[in-house]
Amino acid sequence: MKTATLALAAASLLQLTLAQPFRARPHQHQHEKKNAEPDKVVIIYQNADGQPTSTTTSTIGSPTIASEVKPVVAQQGKAQAPSETTAAKSSTGNGDAGNGNGFSYSPYKGDENSHAIKTQDDVNKDLSGIPDGYSLIRLYGTDQHQTKLILDSPATKSKGWKVFAGIFDIEDGKLENCVKELVADVAGRWDRIHTVSVGNEKVNFGASPDFIVGQMDKARTMLKAAGYGGFVVTTDTLFATVDHPILCDKSDYCAVNCHPFFDQNVAASESGNFLKTQMGNLRSKLAKKDQRIVITETGWPFQGTPNGAGVPSRDNQKAAIRSIKDAFKSNPQDVILFNSFNRLWIADNENTHEAEKFWGFLGDESDGNYHKAPSEIS
Repeated sequence: MKTATLALAAASLLQLTLAQPFRARPHQHQHEKKNAEPDKVVIIYQNADGQPTSTTTSTIGSPTIASEVKPVVAQQGKAQAPSETTAAKSSTGNGDAGNGNGFSYSPYKGDENSHAIKTQDDVNKDLSGIPDGYSLIRLYGTDQHQTKLILDSPATKSKGWKVFAGIFDIEDGKLENCVKELVADVAGRWDRIHTVSVGNEKVNFGASPDFIVGQMDKARTMLKAAGYGGFVVTTDTLFATVDHPILCDKSDYCAVNCHPFFDQNVAASESGNFLKTQMGNLRSKLAKKDQRIVITETGWPFQGTPNGAGVPSRDNQKAAIRSIKDAFKSNPQDVILFNSFNRLWIADNENTHEAEKFWGFLGDESDGNYHKAPSEIS
């Protein structure tokens, strides 16, 4: 068992990275291999003067790429409010994502005991139920031809969405196979792919930033050879990226997941302000101060157990989504909302505040079917 100590200033505990590993693998219906012994993480809460106020311990699964979890010290920079609408876009990009928010989508069905990829008809039914106002759909992996399922869906084309594709398995050997799967599933439709993310929250799980950057460069070279000229990034938690800004420096834009719910001091209605403040803090760490920052995952659960001021409820979820949309009303394409529909196949536990299944923010609002995917309502 490995123990890592995290010293987090109470004022800066604005996205608890401990919580992220449990809920931050939205695409996975098959779980990553983990070592038999878990890691124990000791979190030391500090006040603004660096004085410890309390400690807590939690256990997480061992990271699969790096052999050790390095201590993370998250410091609070002065709150900044730069204009996020003026951030420069990469010259290698594949055009604008449109004028709407993004949303994440998980193409799996079933429950914790039995789950599988959805059929094309299932996907078509789900996506046809997405309301207008969105311009980007985020995926997390290449398994089971999920990119093809999305690109082949009539809704993707008719609604004008571009795709934020994901490569989850980035270890040597697996990365190359995933890129080949992606290339095959896109089948030349690169104009529909806005971004390819190489890894999701890998550094947060203990991977070396240098390893991630190297794999991102390798994937970029392969994708370019296949005809792709769009954005290539790696996505990680905001705190991991603040500690390792090279993740942004080497990406075509800065892609970070950030969840107000996991800060016990943030109420749902303050979610938008929370995100903007954190973007300012991150920007102060970047080599390119005008680099575009995109919040690639954020939202609020409607069911679960409270996390301090973070209380899961239907009303609070609506308040959080409204707050986030208001904060990004001048640049809605810079935030991706998580998750379109509930993920009933994923496991829950006290560390996820029993909320893992219930981040869906779209769909049916009747009791019993609240925010279920249309294809899962009988």
